[in-house]
Amino acid sequence: MQQMAKFSQWMDDHERHIIDFLSEYISYPSIRGNEKEVQEQFLLPFLSEKMVWDRVETVCLDPGKARPNLNASWFGTGEGRSLMLNGHSDVVVVPSEQRVKWETDPWKSAVIDGRVYGRGAADMKGPNTAVIWAVKALMDLNIRLEGDLLLGLVIGEETSEQQLGVIPSTEKFLKDRGSPTDFCLNVEPTGLEIHTASTGNFDFSVRISGKEVHTSMKGLVDYPQRYGLPSGAEVGIDACQVLVEVLHRLKLLEHRWNMTYSHPVVGGGGWPVPLDQQGTGNTALACTVVRAGSYIGSLAGNASIEGQIHYPPNANPETLRQEFSEVVKGVLLSFAGLEDDSIQIEFCRRWDWKPFETPRDHEACQTIAAAMENVGIRPVFSGMKSVVDNTYIQQFGIPTISCGPGRLADGTHGPNEHIAIESILKGIRLYAEFIIEWCGVSKETKSRQVL
Repeated sequence: MQQMAKFSQWMDDHERHIIDFLSEYISYPSIRGNEKEVQEQFLLPFLSEKMVWDRVETVCLDPGKARPNLNASWFGTGEGRSLMLNGHSDVVVVPSEQRVKWETDPWKSAVIDGRVYGRGAADMKGPNTAVIWAVKALMDLNIRLEGDLLLGLVIGEETSEQQLGVIPSTEKFLKDRGSPTDFCLNVEPTGLEIHTASTGNFDFSVRISGKEVHTSMKGLVDYPQRYGLPSGAEVGIDACQVLVEVLHRLKLLEHRWNMTYSHPVVGGGGWPVPLDQQGTGNTALACTVVRAGSYIGSLAGNASIEGQIHYPPNANPETLRQEFSEVVKGVLLSFAGLEDDSIQIEFCRRWDWKPFETPRDHEACQTIAAAMENVGIRPVFSGMKSVVDNTYIQQFGIPTISCGPGRLADGTHGPNEHIAIESILKGIRLYAEFIIEWCGVSKETKSRQVL
């Protein structure tokens, strides 16, 4: 009970500092290629000077040495289980078309009605802040862990560059330890739900070749003419109309996939009862960049669609790609004049991200669920409907889950991204409790319930 009182007092004393830390964190526009400043000028000094990690180092594989990961290690007494904490410091860009929709400056945090606004507030500088300050609380309170605690703050997550980010970061931890880490907690925003699985995703592009003609000839293109007058593909092929039909059929395909596949946590409504905030539906076929035509006075001679497909762990991506191709190519039969090569399809030009999955009955899953109950949070198991670095961490034989404050629905990758301060504070309490229960506390500091 004394330790609980000390922790509560510590939280009261540091709440303002925690928010100030996040606000400064957000002020670094750490988009792709611009991560060095936030990593080395902001986070590195804080971890080295304001905390008592046994080792803090950069791990950098990019040729220009401008995109460092940060690895920090706090060694236990050797009797407990090890834990790796993982988050990314890179954020997505704020394009000019989106910036006009922001009510605040995305690169200068604003605290409004109990929320912190700014690019990266939810994804994922807010969750990173929570886990950093949870560890700092344990250090400040002189808690001595039995198991090793590792923290990796990586780059390249938003741009699918894991070969520069989480992969070398994890490899370095394993090389230093000489053995696998027992578990990894990734702190992506999950609404403080326990994500034991995620979707996978891959990208696609569809390119449509039509035939340009003067816009006044649209009637000849669309309707049969009397004998002797040219019509249809002889005059032109409106790629824009083909594009519309492809989009319609892809929407139907997405619906069929969602009706075909089911999963207990990814898009399933939560486990054991449907209380999750992720929503139902486990497949997303998103057409994100759509273009057609090149001149306002001509029917479109070309069109294209680019996008991403998210799919649940129990779906075969090769089957999905085959069905996608069949649906799109089927449009050829609906338009006279189209040839087999009039529609070109490509997959995985940039994204090919596999799902991750950890059994709900894993001891760490049950431990974090118990930790939630100890700090007044009802545990809900659900699934990450996006992709996450856990996929690559699991390739090293390390079981992993995601659990973090904030929600993807709160402006993530869009305007007015934000995170609730209350969620951050709950996250700090949860992380501290989980670290203690999982890693163990030496007899000198351990009580029945430390927090």
